[in-house]
Amino acid sequence: MKPDQLLTYIIRPTLRIMTAVAGEYNQPPAAIQLLGTSAQETHCGAEVHQIDGPALGIYQCEPETHQLTLRWAQEHDEHVLGHYNQPDERLIYDLRYATMIARLLYRSIPKPLPAIDRDAMWHYYKDYYNRGGKATQEEWNINWETYVKPVLESKL
Repeated sequence: MKPDQLLTYIIRPTLRIMTAVAGEYNQPPAAIQLLGTSAQETHCGAEVHQIDGPALGIYQCEPETHQLTLRWAQEHDEHVLGHYNQPDERLIYDLRYATMIARLLYRSIPKPLPAIDRDAMWHYYKDYYNRGGKATQEEWNINWETYVKPVLESKL
């Protein structure tokens, strides 16, 4: 998927919906952190199921992480999702739902989102989203330059 389309038609509307229902989900760096995460994990949707692994959707959320995030949301922000018994496969076919889960995962972190900055967002992603994963900063930088930077420069 083109990153500007992902940001315009999936990420930003989802964050607006989440904010209308539960507040404080649409801070300026949230959309870019999610775009960077999708760029890193799947090149903005090139794959929706991890090859030889369990991760699902454009953000490559593992089923266990999905279920933990649902429990966190139910305990801390019960209104944002509405229904908490969701199949893991929904991360594949429902882009807005996958975006909500990725945003909730980031929201569950006590440390606030970083400013819109490639390196700061890398560290936040690596420390909290890909902790123990194989992602490297070199990959992040390439994906940022390829997918995120052009969107930022176009001022979408």
